[in-house]
Amino acid sequence: MKVLNNPSNLPQLQQMIASTPPEVQNMIPNPKRILEEKQDLTTQLEQMRLLLR
Repeated sequence: MKVLNNPSNLPQLQQMIASTPPEVQNMIPNPKRILEEKQDLTTQLEQMRLLLR
């Protein structure tokens, strides 16, 4: 997904999801939360790399 590499696309993706039927919206993970989780994982991996040096 492009939004994972370029968070500036997040509002457009959120609008696209909002325009889908509620049944579809419920099946799609929250992209903002996904980005936050990706950042958390990246931070944790960096910390682990520093500890292992």
